[in-house]
Formats: sequence, structure tokens, C-alpha cells
Amino acid sequence: PVNRLRRTNVDRVLAQWSHGLKYPQGTRYEYNPVDPSLIGLALREATGQSLSNFASDVLWRPMGAEMDGAWLTDSLGREDVDGGFLATLRDWGRLGLLVANGGRANQKQVVAESFILKCRETTGIFDYLAPGKIEGKLLKAGYKNFFHLPIESATWLKFQGAEGQTILADQRTGSVLVVLSASGQEGYNGTYESIFADIVKLG
Repeated sequence: PVNRLRRTNVDRVLAQWSHGLKYPQGTRYEYNPVDPSLIGLALREATGQSLSNFASDVLWRPMGAEMDGAWLTDSLGREDVDGGFLATLRDWGRLGLLVANGGRANQKQVVAESFILKCRETTGIFDYLAPGKIEGKLLKAGYKNFFHLPIESATWLKFQGAEGQTILADQRTGSVLVVLSASGQEGYNGTYESIFADIVKLG
């Protein structure tokens, strides 16, 4: 791990990246790990603190996390924003519940409800991001604000890890499913969505 991180620099990578839009804005979805990294850079500069400290103050502690999270960083301590955040099963569940409950946790509005609701809004200029509209997207899901939008329900939001780790949150019933095992196929073939549909019926 020490050698893997030696001389790595997130900001240098972003500065040297070949920026520019391949397609006119608002016409085509293309997943790109540089996008969250640029947002992370903007947040660091705007808040004057590390993303770890910022997230701890505005999200992790207010939502009632019981354990510290951990973030992979470059050699200078800057967080890898497009992945590499680690937490316990119970705290991932708390994050899922926060999303399912419109940004609320412990009787507090931790994240603006309007933001959570807008994550599923794919009308008008966001129509190209709607479920079923993104060419080649697995399970015909949509995608907005870094959430996958399952086609199975207009009230579901999904976190998806690189190895199939999954958090599904239903805004109608408040149901949440968390799967942290690196499952590969099951994380991408609709198995978890099928299980979650049965869970939501119980709600």
C-alpha cells in the first residue's frame, strides 16, 4: 500500500487531464471518474478543509454514524473521491436510511430534502438520464447526481460499488438494502433489485 501511493497526486492528475466535452452538454450520458474528483476539488477549495473533515462535520456525525469512516488518499492526503470510501455495514445502512427518508436522520434534516428529490427528477433537460434512456446502461437504469436510478421503481435510489457492492433505498417505504460483499455478477445482473422489490412489498 505504501508503494502504491508513492508520489501520487490527485490535483496533478486533474490538472493534466485532457478536459473538454465530447458531446454537447445535456445530450449524452458518459460515466467519468474525473467528474466526482473535480467536485471534490471544488469542495476542498470552497470549504478550506479536507473532504474527510467536511464530510464528518456535515454528514457523518449528524446522521449518527457509530464508527469512523475511512477514505483512501493520494500521497499528499487528498481523498480519492471517485471511490475508496470505507465504512461499516451499519453505517452504510444509516446512509441508506438518510436517503430513503428524504435527507433526515435522528429527527434532523441533514441533507436538503429538495436535493434528494431532485436526484430522481429526469424530466425536461434531464430526460436523457432517465431509466431506459441511457444506451448500454446495465439493467436500463438511469443516472443522476451520482445515484443510479433503478428502472424498477420511481422511488428507488442506488449506490453502486466497483465490485457490485450495493445500497438500495426506497423513498416511499423507507426500506434499505445494503450488500457489501464483492459479488461481481450478482451486483450487476438484477439479483439485488429483485430481492429489494420483495423487501419493499413488506413495507
